[in-house]
Amino acid sequence: MDDCIFDDNEICCGILEEFSDVRLEHLKELEIMCFSYLKHEMEFVKFILARSPKLKKVILYSIIVKDESDISTILSQAPRASPEEIVVRCITF
Repeated sequence: MDDCIFDDNEICCGILEEFSDVRLEHLKELEIMCFSYLKHEMEFVKFILARSPKLKKVILYSIIVKDESDISTILSQAPRASPEEIVVRCITF
């Protein structure tokens, strides 16, 4: 995603529409390295949450320090396919 250029007004809308039929049936854990908390990255994580019925854990590795509770709140309000409580861990390196 780092190589992509996004217009803030059109962030990921084409991707969400184009892949609306995608189901990630076997995904149980998501780890993302070099997460920057940019809007298009957050939309990507929300997309994964909405398409992964067995997802239980999300780990975001970042060089930016963010409050984990803020990120957890944002992601917990996003539509999810998994009925499980999803554990979100933000790790800075």
